[in-house]
Amino acid sequence: MRSNHVPANQEPPAAAEQSCQSVVTEWNKQKPWALIADKRIDRVSREAKFAMQKRPSWRRKRLWGQYGHVMDNVAAAKSALCGLSYWPPWRIARDRESVQTLVHVAEVSVIPLLTETQLWAEMPRIQRSIDDYLPKDDLRRKWVDDCLAGRIKKCSPSRGGFTDDERERLASALNWAYYVNSLNRARLISFHRMLIWATVALFATLVALSLVQVFIWPQVPMVCPGKCPTSNSGTSRRGDVALVEIFGVIGGTLAAVRAIANARRAIDPYSIHAAQAFLKAMAGGVTAVVGVMLLSASSVSAQNSVQVLSFAIVFGYSEELVTRMISKREEALLRSAVPSVPEGERS
Repeated sequence: MRSNHVPANQEPPAAAEQSCQSVVTEWNKQKPWALIADKRIDRVSREAKFAMQKRPSWRRKRLWGQYGHVMDNVAAAKSALCGLSYWPPWRIARDRESVQTLVHVAEVSVIPLLTETQLWAEMPRIQRSIDDYLPKDDLRRKWVDDCLAGRIKKCSPSRGGFTDDERERLASALNWAYYVNSLNRARLISFHRMLIWATVALFATLVALSLVQVFIWPQVPMVCPGKCPTSNSGTSRRGDVALVEIFGVIGGTLAAVRAIANARRAIDPYSIHAAQAFLKAMAGGVTAVVGVMLLSASSVSAQNSVQVLSFAIVFGYSEELVTRMISKREEALLRSAVPSVPEGERS
């Protein structure tokens, strides 16, 4: 805890210098969410310094400890942003979540420090966050809504501003809103990991099917509804299953492109749409093999290998029927974690 006994004319200390001079590296400049997080951290730092400069000396003494707390949070958030790792892949979501949490902590901690003018300027953003993340029946949200609507006279704009106790209540409401949002983001991260493991499992399935056909049953016409993909005859060859899988992946990729084009636009720090696209592509390969195998077991026959591969693309595209529930779940989780526009305000 920093001492409150400082000279009245002493200026607030500068924020701790970080080991990396540029918080947003050349790699992170390509990431919108990282740039937004960096700007939010800088805004908190500037607001804290400006608030301390505008305070009278006696008030500055009382707020010195709070200012030190804010600067510590700013330094921690910048350090986390500097230390972002993009390898191994399973660390990406964890590191990004740490940055977002520290940014939220810094934004909450600066509220008791702001001047009245600064606080009222920030109220639209604060109220938007509270409305987005807290349910309508939450008492904290009700208090903020009543206060800003003037139904609580002592904290309405016409009565001057917020007291210290009311600032604490406001900070508590925003802190709880960010906590609820962090739970939603945790669910999104968990779902993202499930998509990754499901993609790995489907890829392993495709490899296993290809190896079985190449080394164990090379002469069995597994995917030959009249004609085989590689021989254009009824004779099976090694690589028939692999070729069907490739064209099925193409069909699944086309379905993934369509799904991404129709997806909700939002800043997605966890690359949930990319994970879903890879899952759809792998699922397309599996559904193509299963579909062509069913055709081989039925009375439907292909005239040539081109028709077989066309069937593979169609069955690969039809994976949308299998992954539709996954897409709906993804949209629901993304909406709860990134609920509203403007997109740049949610990360």
